[in-house]
Amino acid sequence: RASFKKRYITLAPVAGVVGLGLNLSDPEGLLDSKGEEGFTVALLERDHPGLRMGPRHMPLNAAFMNGTVEGEDVWIPMSMILGGQDRCGYGWHMFVECLAEGRGVSLPAGSIGAARSVVSGVGAYTRIRKQFRVPIAEFGGIQEAMSLSASDGLITIAGGDLMNSIVDNHEAPMVISSVMKQNCTERGRRIIERGMDIAAGSAICRGDNNYIGNAYMSLPIAITVEGANIMTRSFQIIGQGLTRCHPHMLELMTSLQASQSDEKEAVRIFVRQAYRIVGHALENFGASITRGIASTVATKIRSKTAYQNGDKLLDYHEKQLLRLSANFALTADLCFSLAGQLKFEELLMGRLADALGAIFLGYATLHHYSRHRGVEGLEALTEHAMLRLEKEAQDALKEASDNFPGILGGVAGTVMKIGCFPLGNVTRPYNEPPDSLTKEVAKLVTTPSELRDFFQQNVYVAPEGTMHQMSDLIRSLPICVEADKIASLLRIEKRQPTADEATLIAKADAVRDVLIQVNVFDTLTTEEGAEGYVRPALEGTSERLSALERKRFEQVA
Repeated sequence: RASFKKRYITLAPVAGVVGLGLNLSDPEGLLDSKGEEGFTVALLERDHPGLRMGPRHMPLNAAFMNGTVEGEDVWIPMSMILGGQDRCGYGWHMFVECLAEGRGVSLPAGSIGAARSVVSGVGAYTRIRKQFRVPIAEFGGIQEAMSLSASDGLITIAGGDLMNSIVDNHEAPMVISSVMKQNCTERGRRIIERGMDIAAGSAICRGDNNYIGNAYMSLPIAITVEGANIMTRSFQIIGQGLTRCHPHMLELMTSLQASQSDEKEAVRIFVRQAYRIVGHALENFGASITRGIASTVATKIRSKTAYQNGDKLLDYHEKQLLRLSANFALTADLCFSLAGQLKFEELLMGRLADALGAIFLGYATLHHYSRHRGVEGLEALTEHAMLRLEKEAQDALKEASDNFPGILGGVAGTVMKIGCFPLGNVTRPYNEPPDSLTKEVAKLVTTPSELRDFFQQNVYVAPEGTMHQMSDLIRSLPICVEADKIASLLRIEKRQPTADEATLIAKADAVRDVLIQVNVFDTLTTEEGAEGYVRPALEGTSERLSALERKRFEQVA
């Protein structure tokens, strides 16, 4: 029997079945050595006696089914234990695998949708909206925001493609799914916030013309699922991955748990793995130094336009990721000096999670480019994204070395600096993308191009004539761009437009006027619509104004 009261359960209001994790105890020994006590998963149907499902939360007014699952002294037969009696006590493994798949696929999908929508819709808006008779897409601040959103969008799309392939291969990578959840939802948040900044007034006025406001309202939802990103970043990623992903540490820890009958074999395994761990650390130290120096030289002599050659772009950035991977591996080895204290050093784990996330997404971005390199302009966007990711990883490792904790923190930090940055600042070569690249990327996503078409994939476009702001922006972009070209040509040639040119310019002006409008409401509540209603702030205003006018008249008289 089980009693439970759970909240924040996704799809609970509409789900036909629910997976329930419970701490199974067997005081009477009914399991009889078949299965174990401990964390167990049961699968209950919605109409199971005693199970209450249906009430829902309202997460920021979003159409997101989320609610409660409750039960008091609910009888759960052994047939409803997932895997039967033999799998009692093995629920943690099942939960971990299920969470890994869902977290790594569904949550990043929302960020991918945000990236495609914002780059498509807001990118078109920046070219259609004019300020001082100039499209705001020509303003440097707008270009910076659009290029950052575009490269964040590419990173989330690339990461999503790779994660989907991993899951499709029947793998459930717990650490990578945490990396994807934290990084993609954070980048999705920044994409939407930049879109709000660019759209400005049209983004904060609710109504049919606002295509981004609802996304902004609901963006924290994915971030808070399974613990907010603060916990994912500062605890889960490195806390789970440090031993899981090390080639020797897990086997060494397993040997410590061996029974007395296997003590001799356990000691032999422990000694062998201990030597291998030391050798692995020394190998990482050497690789980190040599690759750090080599990659620095390659970066210093590299041309700013080298990315235009796709093969060179792939070769260069793959070598940089190999260098950063060696730096990260060395840092992970040094973390073992903290022993059990590591789980309390969340600032360090957060910085290492940043580095690991940037490295993984860098590989995902390169993999994506290798499969889609026929898209014109993708080289520039990939270069922009890779430069940012390499800078993020470098900065995270630098901050970790400056603040390495523990009794031997100063020693470990010094070793880390020597290994990761052997020549000091000289071997920290990564910088933010140059302005020329930022402008190029911004132009590609704010004018008709293959790169814009790439972002517009799977973005809903309503039939022409249907009231749909996003669709109208996307359709109107080519018209406004062509009209701007004609207007610029007329100024250069100092002539009047032809009839066709005048028609196109007039059409573009009309489209612009429609698309920059926001919704206006005479009333927002039924109370305001009642006959004789006066807003509280206006009560007595007429009388006060009349009295003021009489006073002025008397003073003049």
